Amino acid sequence: MVQPTSSEHTLRAMQQRLLRAFRADFPRPPKRLIVGFSGGSDSLALALLLKRIRSAIPTSIELVHVNHHLRSDSTEDADAATALANTLDLPLTIREIEGDVRALHPGVGIEEAARRERYLVLQAESGDDDVVVLGHHAQDQAETILLHLMRGAGLQGVAGMTRLSSIDIPWWERDEPAIALRIWRPLLAESRDELRSILSLFNLLPVEDPSNASETFRRNALRHRIVPVLRDIEPGAIDAIGRFGQIAADEDRLLTQLATEQRTQVSDGQDGLRVDRLLGLDVALRRRVVHQWLNERTGEPPSLDRVSALLTLAKSGSESSIVEMGRDRVAGIFRDVLRCGLSTTLDEFARQDAGLILPLWDESHGRSDEEINVVVRNNVVIAETIAIPQTPRGFEQISIRPVRDELIE
Repeated sequence: MVQPTSSEHTLRAMQQRLLRAFRADFPRPPKRLIVGFSGGSDSLALALLLKRIRSAIPTSIELVHVNHHLRSDSTEDADAATALANTLDLPLTIREIEGDVRALHPGVGIEEAARRERYLVLQAESGDDDVVVLGHHAQDQAETILLHLMRGAGLQGVAGMTRLSSIDIPWWERDEPAIALRIWRPLLAESRDELRSILSLFNLLPVEDPSNASETFRRNALRHRIVPVLRDIEPGAIDAIGRFGQIAADEDRLLTQLATEQRTQVSDGQDGLRVDRLLGLDVALRRRVVHQWLNERTGEPPSLDRVSALLTLAKSGSESSIVEMGRDRVAGIFRDVLRCGLSTTLDEFARQDAGLILPLWDESHGRSDEEINVVVRNNVVIAETIAIPQTPRGFEQISIRPVRDELIE
């Protein structure tokens, strides 16, 4: 009797884990699994494993290959992906990115620009009852956590990727509304080396992207320089980092729940946060409450430096300063309440909430048809208003001009 090889044992164990993950994550099975398929070793191993459990799940499997046209030989990669899909007997759709990826997303790096286009394609290929499947594995998870740690991320960042998640596409600023896309990453606990070992059982030769060797990209530099050193120091480092990410994810969920509960306690009932109640929270909850609030008010997760800047402003109690939040949004304190919105909207709050209005209308200059006021907070001019007669007895507000940092002696 021929004994199975270690790779065959690995294949069977992975198949069982994948099938258990599918049944656990999808009590109501999706109509289709849309696999992001570059043809590289990770997505190829994922496609192979899905093909092996295809008869045990009531869901169809389809591959999608995105040709970004970032290299002169990218069409050859698409042809190789087609050949691999035929070998696996899985349907493949190839989508071409029209135009220069860099020009389509100015202001971001080439990795992020390509990622955005890839997700737009996957979203376009998916329906409401479908799930996108990606081949991220344990080392990808560890690299993601390390990259976030290097940026100084909190628990939300170092929690890493989750097996089943939903993300809004686009997550960046665009004219069209964002649509939620379900993402399944069933291989996050699997070893990269073991995933590659099962390909040899079927003589599957993956597509090799030469850019993966370039240490110009931070993830590649981490992968080729740092990860090998970590493994030399501690052979189980990759798994340990993954476990840390899971612990962080569990604690992040608890902190998120507590912060959600506390937001109702510090809210002013009009989309603002009462400064006195906010500062009464523990610093960890305080930071999370502000993060949640800014995320809702601006439509995107704020950076830690913006959260910290706003908390510093809250501690100062200054009602004459603002914090720029991006997308023409600012945040500031108005009558002891933190507010965030378009700068023009908050200038209106400055006028309405002002504790002192100083008239600058000089009758001696014969300007009886116009009144000019300045809004003053803490001895600082924060807005100037101009009014003209609407009726013989009243004035009509016609414009607001923000003025900052002008000290009233």
